[in-house]
Amino acid sequence: APETLTSQRLLAGVYGNMGQNAAQERLLVACLAEYRKLHGENHLETANTLRELGVLYLTRKEYEKADVALTKSLAIVRKLETEPAGDTVIGLWVLGGNYVMLGKYSLAEKAILEAIEHCRAWLGPDHSLLGMLDVFLAPTYQMQGKLPEPVTIHRRSLTAAQRMLRTDHPLVTPYRS
Repeated sequence: APETLTSQRLLAGVYGNMGQNAAQERLLVACLAEYRKLHGENHLETANTLRELGVLYLTRKEYEKADVALTKSLAIVRKLETEPAGDTVIGLWVLGGNYVMLGKYSLAEKAILEAIEHCRAWLGPDHSLLGMLDVFLAPTYQMQGKLPEPVTIHRRSLTAAQRMLRTDHPLVTPYRS
């Protein structure tokens, strides 16, 4: 039943928070198989479970396995969303982060820029999530030797953080100088 699968995925998250990655993986793989039986490959629950597996592999530094899961998840989401929204933005963002870990900086840049573009269209040009996405874009430019883009991006991120938080907030203050 779908309710049981939801509970199993939530339990998998608890296992992940406890550092029990093997138990988390077992549950997610089992949920993925059941979602595929229930709904087929092209369903949002299948995509979300694949993304959760990808994030697990990313945290375990299994970047190639993460790449496979995250790429499949994003492909499903792109088929399902009529206009790119949250699942597309998150999928691109996580995939971009995995590309950074694989040293594929141009692919990371492309994925994160696309996430920013979709986020801007979906939530508007001043949404705080844009600043968070920018934080992940700057290192891709740095690693490719594209300077001074990272400075500009970090300043834009700081401006977004200041809009969300007070200018004297501990997360903002170290970056003001």
